[in-house]
Amino acid sequence: MAADRRDGGVSGATLIGAAFLFVLTVLLATPARSEGPVRIFAAASTIAAIGDAVAQFKTRTGIQAAPVFASSGALARQLAAGAPGHVFLSADRKWMTWAQQQGAIDPKSRRVLLRNRLVLAAQKQAGLKISGITKAEFRKVVGTKRIAIADPAHAPLGAHTRDALRWLGVWEEVGPKALRMSDAARARALVERGEADFGILYESDVKASSRLEPVAVFAADAHKPIEYEIALTRTGKADKRAAKFINWLAGKDARGIFIKYGFRAD
Repeated sequence: MAADRRDGGVSGATLIGAAFLFVLTVLLATPARSEGPVRIFAAASTIAAIGDAVAQFKTRTGIQAAPVFASSGALARQLAAGAPGHVFLSADRKWMTWAQQQGAIDPKSRRVLLRNRLVLAAQKQAGLKISGITKAEFRKVVGTKRIAIADPAHAPLGAHTRDALRWLGVWEEVGPKALRMSDAARARALVERGEADFGILYESDVKASSRLEPVAVFAADAHKPIEYEIALTRTGKADKRAAKFINWLAGKDARGIFIKYGFRAD
């Protein structure tokens, strides 16, 4: 049944995945020319914020940027395989480090851009709130209900989720039954559609949704710090527009965008 819920129908998340595969196919088949757009390979959890940032960057500078969204692991592997991206924005330093080890990024340009928090989320109509999430409270509220998570093998959100549930002492009972999605955007979409009762999501994704609200925030020491790193790729290193884009994202003009979408940009 879980597989049917996850894969049936043409959902928004499915369209995101199809669009990513189509764009990536085009990118792999097309040389990265300096007159083309600056290609931003960004974690799926930054869709709303980076989409807004790209639009404002073009208005202010006249430089066009084209974002491609997927899990950080998928993007890192594509860059290592030669996909012509100019900028890599990863939701986990692990994948940025891996990309660096593969020679896919310029290590000198690497920096922390954003921070985030991990939350247990549900639809607003559920009206649920937990002041402090404990093992007992988690079991009481979630119980045997459907919960969506990102796959720990591919998505940083999934790795943080696994750490947090291990910290609570419920991973062994929750992990095997959870509806595992390939990235943060798909996990959120499952909860938004009501195909999962709960989701363990980034706070920014919940804030960006008109249908969801946080039930509880996981303690900071329940998982590793959620830090988004950004860097020029080996292609972007030779393109001054890519460096300009990164510097703009790290500046005060873009800071308000990220705060608006629930990120910490301090």
